[in-house]
This record gives sequence, structure tokens and C-alpha cells, in this order.
Amino acid sequence: MPHTSIHIADDPSWHALNGYSVHVATTLGWAYHTLKHGTRTFSAYEELLRRVRPLAAEPMAWPQRLRLRYVLGMCYAGLDAYTDALRHLAAALVIATDQRDWEAFAEVAFLSGSVKNGQGHFADSMTDQLLCVTTTRELREQAVAAGRCVAPLASLEMLAHIGLATAQFMRADYDDSTSHLDEAARLFTGNPQTDLAAANITWLRANHDRWKGAIESALAYAQRAAEIYARSGPPAGYGRIQAIVGDIALDMAESFSPLTPTYGHDAYLTLARPYLERALALAREQQDQGGECLALLALARVTRIETVGTGNTLPTIEAVLARANALHDAALRAQAYFTLGQELAAHGEFSRSRTCYRLALAELDGTEGDAMRLWPLRALLESEEMHPDE
Repeated sequence: MPHTSIHIADDPSWHALNGYSVHVATTLGWAYHTLKHGTRTFSAYEELLRRVRPLAAEPMAWPQRLRLRYVLGMCYAGLDAYTDALRHLAAALVIATDQRDWEAFAEVAFLSGSVKNGQGHFADSMTDQLLCVTTTRELREQAVAAGRCVAPLASLEMLAHIGLATAQFMRADYDDSTSHLDEAARLFTGNPQTDLAAANITWLRANHDRWKGAIESALAYAQRAAEIYARSGPPAGYGRIQAIVGDIALDMAESFSPLTPTYGHDAYLTLARPYLERALALAREQQDQGGECLALLALARVTRIETVGTGNTLPTIEAVLARANALHDAALRAQAYFTLGQELAAHGEFSRSRTCYRLALAELDGTEGDAMRLWPLRALLESEEMHPDE
């Protein structure tokens, strides 16, 4: 007999289990409903924790304990408190293993891998996601043999392949990332216009094309993904997605010369600005400080392109650097140093700009985000070639 899905907060079959708690069942039911239908803001996750965390000291049946750890993992992940999230998810994996609840094991392994992706620990994430893929495939074979529906298991395996594609992309293993992305697309059976997984697949396609230099295709994918995200229920960090769409539009604007009249240059600048302004508003609404900083850096880029380097965005960039230091966010510091380098180069200060590119690369040393090294490294090499004595 298969276990009850971890996505179900309570089940009558548990009522006779040792330690079963009606109070825990009621609170978990509220938490599940809030996670599914509520807003994804820091304040919402904090309220969830305030209500759910005290349950840990109460007696309860093992399926309730498993779900409590799962909910706490999601809440801490939503607050970017990755270490706390992983502690609870590790405990959930132990319970699932002890009780041989392999479907729950696969679900928790997927969530753990997703948290590690957010943490930037991509190799560890791949281990968890591969555990999820292996487990779901075995469960699908058993379900087929028993004549049971395999759709939920196939959907979970698809999500794990998206997680693997993300991790491989960030590690600059682009071919392996594409293979997992193709497998995810093969397993996808939802509505391509509204399903969150469709948005994730499309978003990864955009990033692949941008890194390959296929900017026009990348922008089309990114815009489509942003629209699907909006229809499927915008995720936490949706402002960052808007910022990156705007940033790709700026890539297109910069592909046209600003020195001669060109509709393309102006059209893509016009396209970028509302995305970036929306990104800034959403980040502030969601209390996403990192997302707010990314939007500010992209808006600084707009000013630099619009003014052909005659504007002054240094105060904005320096303020973002200070915020990145306060947040201990190396990736954000790297982005700020790269943007500062671009600003200095626009003012003809090529030696100082190269220093900034090297600082950006240094921030990424020791991280697993090799893909993020592309932009400062490319700018550094181009500057050394074009302006070696300046």
C-alpha cells in the first residue's frame, strides 16, 4: 500500500497512529493552505514560522512530524535561511527513510536539491536531484506494474531534471544542462501557457541562448517565461526575473550603434525600462533586497546606455556594493563590480575598469557559479586587447 502524498496535510488512516495530534493536524492544514494559496513574501513566511515552529515540541504521529519538517524547510527556504531549511529537510529525509515512504523521500530530496541550488551548492544539489530521479523512476516502474497512475511521479522527475539542468548550467556544463532540459520537456504534460514548470523550462532556454550569444532568441524566451510566470502565480523573486528580461533587452539595445540614428537601439531601450521599473517595485514589495539591488544595477546600465556614458551612476553602484557587503552576498558584489567596471570603461577609465572586472572574478573564486564568470572575463579580455596601454 503506497503512503499518502506528502502534499496532503492529513489523512484518516493516521488517526490511530501513536501520538496523532488533532491540534497539529489543524495547524498543518492551515500551513498547507497558506503555502498553496497565500502570498510568497518574507512577512508571509515569517508568519507561517511563528505559527508552525512551536509544534516541534509537541507529540505527534510520524506522518505529521515528516510534514512539519517539510513545511519548516519550505518556510526557511522562502526566507533564504538555507542552512535552517536544509537541517529540517535532512530530518525529513531520515523519517521518510525509516518509514520507507519513498515518494516522500523523493519529494524532500527534490526540495533539498532546490534549496542547495539557491545556496549556490550546485554539486550537492545534483546529488539530491539525482536521488529524486532514481527514486521516482523505480516508483514509476512499480506503479505501472500495479496499474496505478504514474503522472505525479513523472511530474516530480521532470522537476528534478529542471533542477539538474539549472545546476549544470551554473557549473558551465552546458551540454549536460541541455540534456536534462530536453528530458524535462519530454516529461512535461501540463499547460504550456500557465504551468510553472513550463515557465522554468522556457526560462532556462533563455539563459542558454543568452550565454551562446543568441540574444534575440534569448529575449523571446525570457519574455515568454515572464508571461507564464505571471499567469501561473508569480514566484518569490519574480522581480529578479523581470530585471533579467530587461537586462537582455539592454543586450539587444547595445547590439545597435548609439552613434547613428537607429530605431533598434531606441526601441529596445524603451522595451527594457518598464521591465526594470517593475522589477524594482516588485523587489521592494517582496522585501527582496538582493533583487532590489539587481534592478538598481540594471537601471544604472539604462542610464549609461541612454547618455552614452556621460551620466553618473557611480553613487547608485557604490550604494549597491555597500548593500552587498552588508548582505554578505558574493554574487551580488561580483555583479556590482562588473557594472562598475562597465561604467568606468564608458568614461574611458580602462585600467580602473579592468581592476573591477578582476574584483568581480575574485568574488566568484571558490564558488560553483562558473557560468557567472563569463561576463567579467569577456569584458576583461576585450579591454586588455582593445586598450592595453590605457
